[in-house]
Parts: sequence; C-alpha cells; structure tokens
Amino acid sequence: MKLRLELDLGEGPVELLAGTYALVAWERRHQGRVFDIADGLGLEDLCFLAYEACKAVKIVVPATFDDFIRRVETVRPLGWVMPTPTRPAASDADTPNSSS
Repeated sequence: MKLRLELDLGEGPVELLAGTYALVAWERRHQGRVFDIADGLGLEDLCFLAYEACKAVKIVVPATFDDFIRRVETVRPLGWVMPTPTRPAASDADTPNSSS
C-alpha cells in the first residue's frame, strides 16, 4: 500500500507516493502502526511522509526534517493506493491438454 500526496515546496505542486520505506520510517519514528493512520493524519505526519517520499525518488531536500518543513508551502493526502490482488499463473497441470 502507498499513500498519494500532493506537495508544494514553493515551486508548484507535485504528486508523490509514500511507499513502504516511508511508511515503515513513519512507524519507527512514531512507535505506531501505519494502519493507525486511519484515525487521522496530522500535519507533521504528512510532512514526514512527504520528506521520505521525496528522498526515495531523489528529489533534493534539506538534510534535516525541520529544514524541510520550513520549505513546505502545502501538503495534502490524495488517498491510498492499494495493491491489486493478482491471480497465480496457471500451471501446466491446470491447463487442458490440447493434444488429446
């Protein structure tokens, strides 16, 4: 699962995906579970996820989180992206034999 975010650092809004790394980093920082985010995200939560998401896609950010926050004009969640369940590939045993 990923969280879509819109972030503006003063150069216009960009969309980011806060993926597994950012979500786990959030859990470690807050000693919580990402599923608890459903109770509501605070502004610091959104900024932290955006900070980690920027680093993951090589957007240059300040070295410290506090310096990053100073640059944030706006940040807002756009919704969760849930993985699409996939069906296992059919094995040879599952496919009918066309030669019979």
